[in-house]
Amino acid sequence: MKKIRLQIVDDNLEYCLRMEEYMLSSGYFDILPSAHDGAEALKYFETELPDVALVDMVMPHMDGIELLRQLRQRGYAFKVVANSPFIDEEIVRMAQGLGASYFLAKPMEFQYVLARVMEVAGAGMDESERTEFQSMLARARRDVNRDEIVANYLRAIGLPAHVTGYWYLKESIDYWVERYGQPVSLTKQVYPHVAQKFGTTATRVERNLRHAIECAWDNGGVASIDAQHKLFGYTVNDAKGRPTNKEFIAMIADRTVHRLKRR
Repeated sequence: MKKIRLQIVDDNLEYCLRMEEYMLSSGYFDILPSAHDGAEALKYFETELPDVALVDMVMPHMDGIELLRQLRQRGYAFKVVANSPFIDEEIVRMAQGLGASYFLAKPMEFQYVLARVMEVAGAGMDESERTEFQSMLARARRDVNRDEIVANYLRAIGLPAHVTGYWYLKESIDYWVERYGQPVSLTKQVYPHVAQKFGTTATRVERNLRHAIECAWDNGGVASIDAQHKLFGYTVNDAKGRPTNKEFIAMIADRTVHRLKRR
């Protein structure tokens, strides 16, 4: 099945770059050049139309509402997912009245944006494409569920998201879950994989993972300590202090796999 052509229309350049990278890495999308206001987007649409456009409602020169009006006047029929940090019932009503298929609130984690965009893209497909697309969408929803479970576990034990090792841990756990039941080497597989994804070294990955786990154990409150004991059991005691990187990743991965099976 062909990939979904996605165009991001947003005046935040950093947001565009990060969203483009995330969507492209999923393997489901072809990313068209991003536009940073409505007028620029219209110029792009003259030469190539996306299947779905992710459009910010608050932009300079031409905002999202005016862009939606222009799309309707010109007869463009592709799907639009509107998003904004300012949620107002009137703005939502106007956007949907002008043809927006979905309205997202900012900030929202990228995996949820991906799932909503895919759902909107699949709405207009014919029967010949729908079966394969449903399989793609099921995989995307599974990834969203998995990410949510892992994030909840890390939050419960008191690991703050601003710590660099937080993202390294999430990626390490995800790698372990994908290979659940197979032998996995932390030093030969996990660390190099995470290092390549984040543009760093395996040594720094190992050190930041250790730092993140130490932050959780040293700074967690009563609820976090209780969650640590429930999740890690024997690995948390006065003699040992805290789990090793491998124990931590393997335990969260194991819990995540079993939670997914129950959904």
